[in-house]
Amino acid sequence: MEPNCQRSASDFLKYIYSILKADISEYSDHRVRLKLPLLTPTMILTMLEEVTTIFMSEETVVKVSSPLVIVGDLHGTILDFLKILSIFSFPPNRKYLFLGDLVNKGEFSTEIIAIVFAMKSLYPESVIIVRGNHEFASQCEQCGFYEELTHLYGDDTTLPAAFSRAFSYIPLGAIIDNSVLCVHGGIGPSITDISTIKSIPRPITNFKSGLATEIMWSDPSESLPLFLPSNRGLGYLFGHKALSEFLKKSHLSMLIRGHQTVEEGIKQQFGGQLVTVFSSSQPSCKGKPGVLIMESKDSFHPYIFDAIPNIKRCDVALLKCSCDASFSLPHASSQRRFSVSRLLNIDRRTSITPHSILTQDSSRNNQTFTEINTTQRENKIKHLVRRNTSVVTMNIGVPTPPTGNNLAQFPTFVKQPSC
Repeated sequence: MEPNCQRSASDFLKYIYSILKADISEYSDHRVRLKLPLLTPTMILTMLEEVTTIFMSEETVVKVSSPLVIVGDLHGTILDFLKILSIFSFPPNRKYLFLGDLVNKGEFSTEIIAIVFAMKSLYPESVIIVRGNHEFASQCEQCGFYEELTHLYGDDTTLPAAFSRAFSYIPLGAIIDNSVLCVHGGIGPSITDISTIKSIPRPITNFKSGLATEIMWSDPSESLPLFLPSNRGLGYLFGHKALSEFLKKSHLSMLIRGHQTVEEGIKQQFGGQLVTVFSSSQPSCKGKPGVLIMESKDSFHPYIFDAIPNIKRCDVALLKCSCDASFSLPHASSQRRFSVSRLLNIDRRTSITPHSILTQDSSRNNQTFTEINTTQRENKIKHLVRRNTSVVTMNIGVPTPPTGNNLAQFPTFVKQPSC
């Protein structure tokens, strides 16, 4: 990876980390306005070229080892993704496996795919991406992603074409610890064992590939043993017997997939041989998003969090990069001075400025405030300055794995032998 590209991707992720200093609920409740960077077309094209090269170098079914966090469908819901990152941290301190459907439906497909691809370009072995049925040009045209690109960047088709090319090389599956298969949808009658999936050639540009379609469009069914055509119009419904036979022939123990909304974010079926993961808040906010924490091939834990109300793009401030080829945003200090002045109703022509209000104690790295008028105003300033002067660092460290009440919402998985 070129040094300039690496620096841009790193600086972009540092900024994303900085906005996680606020609680995600502050963004969803509109107490704090989310500020997202608008990457330039040049930066996006460079990043797409880099990840396309990485995808091309990977096998159709990638081998990966635990521990890792498995993320289901995100569908452009930015706050759900930010919540996950705030809990589990960034690569390379945390390894992620995404089950596809990063884009469409929600209003922030561009930001989500940019963050995931930036992480992939910097840490390819710590970020594994499996292709979903929405990472196709036809779906992006119908379900919102390409319309979003047009809104942000105009009618130029260069970006959609570059995304389509990158998508076409994304692997179709991943095997964790030589035991657990991850795909987006499931299996169909043509998918007899894992070697069938491994043999599918790429790039895949449409749904004319029957094997790929079965992998990305199929769903489990408790009411049949083998297969039936899916009511989605593509793919199949597959039963417990069909999956058990596939796993036995493939010398695997479990299938983990996304593709379907499940009320509690995680759903276990078929005696523990199948798990569905869905990581996006539903518009109704009745269901809960979840991710699956895989500590080892025999140890799985769900992490389920409350649904987050979706925000609209009009609720977000877009920050334009000041340089075309590298990540650079306008200096935040002028915004901070304006915000403090506005909060205090201080006229800009007076001699009182935020710099006379705030002094920095460098020896203890604390923030000390001079007395001004009332205690209420002082508390407001403290809150505002702390929120706007956070120090950005990528030495994040690995957070403690979730424990306690959250895990009690769903039992630890007990793996069954694949008869």
